[in-house]
Amino acid sequence: MKINNFRDLLKYLVIAGNTVFIIIILINGIKGNFNSSPIEKFSNCCLLIILVLNSYLILKFSERNS
Repeated sequence: MKINNFRDLLKYLVIAGNTVFIIIILINGIKGNFNSSPIEKFSNCCLLIILVLNSYLILKFSERNS
């Protein structure tokens, strides 16, 4: 397997993993009717922002390096 193919595979695996975590966080929030402490809400929002930003940056910089 070439390095570029391996990088592409890792890129899509990371994005898929981020998407799965985002879905899990949202499902847990829906099941709990979004009733949680303010600290937990803040933590979940920050985690969602980090995961979305990570996926965006991976896609943006992988296009530039290709």
